[in-house]
Amino acid sequence: MNILVTNDDGYQSKGIATLVRIAAKFGNVAVIAPKSMQSGMSMAVSIGAPSVDFATLPGYVPSWDAERAAEPAHAKDAGKAVAPGKAAGENKVTWAWLDATPASCVKFALSGNYLPWRPDLVLSGFNHGANTSAAALYSGTLGAACEGAVNNILSIGVSIDSHDNEEDLSAIEEFLPEILEKIIALDSDPSEVYYNINFPAVPASEIKGARAGCQGRGKWVREFANLGEGRYKIIGEYISDPQNGPDADHLLVKDNWISIVPHVVDTTDYKMLDRLKSIF
Repeated sequence: MNILVTNDDGYQSKGIATLVRIAAKFGNVAVIAPKSMQSGMSMAVSIGAPSVDFATLPGYVPSWDAERAAEPAHAKDAGKAVAPGKAAGENKVTWAWLDATPASCVKFALSGNYLPWRPDLVLSGFNHGANTSAAALYSGTLGAACEGAVNNILSIGVSIDSHDNEEDLSAIEEFLPEILEKIIALDSDPSEVYYNINFPAVPASEIKGARAGCQGRGKWVREFANLGEGRYKIIGEYISDPQNGPDADHLLVKDNWISIVPHVVDTTDYKMLDRLKSIF
């Protein structure tokens, strides 16, 4: 299996380093991630830039992986998750950054100018900060996953409910491989759906398991704090819709479940479409 990994926190984030280690258990990995933070970009593309800078990073070891620097840049113990026909330790990892949005990173990867292969899987993340409920609408992490789905590639976004770059990520390394295996085995139509996985920020021993859910409803209020002299800071307070059911993704995560939500590329409301057809 050939895997493209990207994110919206930038190629130097702790999250992407962890995701790459997990991805390398499944096959060859090419990282093409933004040069810098691209949070909240959704599916924005870097059209307005006169040029887009790109750089390969031969032998790159993320700073978060300093304690693992002695390991080769591939899975040493891939176990049962290794792609069929590939022995443990054979998977290759390459790193590069693009001075562009997450969706643009996926577009670049598929342009034929860099990768020697077309990805079988796009993994985006993992993001420092949950992409549940309304956050999914703004998420650059999920924007990259949606771009993969638009191009008929199985695509998955992964996030954790913490903005702390020092967060303990061992729970993700424990649970995510099996979740990925099960999603890959679904053999779903990659042009129709992409997946949104969110982890609670708790130790693995406190995670209840993984549950399928739906995108929760809610919004942010009082989003701009006045700092004076015409300066504002976006902070905000999230208000959950009281009509949310127990399978709303943000409520699952709050209750220490890993939430898995299938999102669709086609955003048409077909019930309303039938009503409109009766009028127009």
